[in-house]
Amino acid sequence: MKPFHDGKKKGFLAFTIVKGIGMNTVITSNEALLEASKKIAKEKGILAINMREVAAKANVAVGSVYNYFPNKATLISETIASIWCDVFYGTKGCMTFTCFSECLKWLMDTIGACSKEYPDFLKTHALGIKEEKEREKSRQMMETYRKHLKEQMLFVLEKDQKVRKEVFADGLQKEDFIDFVFSNVITALNKGERECEILFQIIEKLLY
Repeated sequence: MKPFHDGKKKGFLAFTIVKGIGMNTVITSNEALLEASKKIAKEKGILAINMREVAAKANVAVGSVYNYFPNKATLISETIASIWCDVFYGTKGCMTFTCFSECLKWLMDTIGACSKEYPDFLKTHALGIKEEKEREKSRQMMETYRKHLKEQMLFVLEKDQKVRKEVFADGLQKEDFIDFVFSNVITALNKGERECEILFQIIEKLLY
């Protein structure tokens, strides 16, 4: 599997040229502003993210935020992508599993913890982005991370020796199975812990 790169802007720095009491006049960065944006998402929700809120949280001038993000839509879409990046790197140990059910449990726990940290993340996604172009950009970035998560799940499924061979003997493709499982994991997480447990039990009974 090819190594995954998150595409963040490395070394892209700018100075805040503002005078004022308590204003941060040292170097800031794309990553620092995204961290401030994610803190707002944790505290108030993704839809609360805007240029002024991020500037205040990062203790910089609003103009400094515009140096990196031309508009609110871009800021939200890149924040959403950054959160998915955290999920992806949080599941990087998934490939060490030899049992798919362990990988699935790991994934549920990781995305579940993320959804608790960002309460409206799974439900909101790009709903706060009005511009169609930015909404599509956000969707594409989100799909990139989902794609890599699914690749890891498929890798584990294919090397799981405990899976009954007849499960995929009648035309059911493993890739389609992974798509189905991933989609239902997101749905179950939105509905609550009991739904996740039921889904987990169903998948275990099907595979083993």
